[in-house]
Amino acid sequence: MAILRGVESGFSIARVAKQGHLTLTDNRGRVLAERNSDADAFATLIGSIPVRNEPTIYARTGNWFAWVNLVFAVLLFLPVRR
Repeated sequence: MAILRGVESGFSIARVAKQGHLTLTDNRGRVLAERNSDADAFATLIGSIPVRNEPTIYARTGNWFAWVNLVFAVLLFLPVRR
């Protein structure tokens, strides 16, 4: 989910997980470094990620897709109410 949020917003993500995978991902969702953290009591991941923010279509246009779905749902249920 963290990788998806990074792609959605156009950010690189350094994700720390207590029991799971430590990951470094770029703003396009490519995993640059990864380590499993549930096998050891202490896990470290060292790597470099590009620090940049590129505006995405979602960031430029906003939540229009959710609003379109809401309008279609209302139009779909209008004949049912009549």
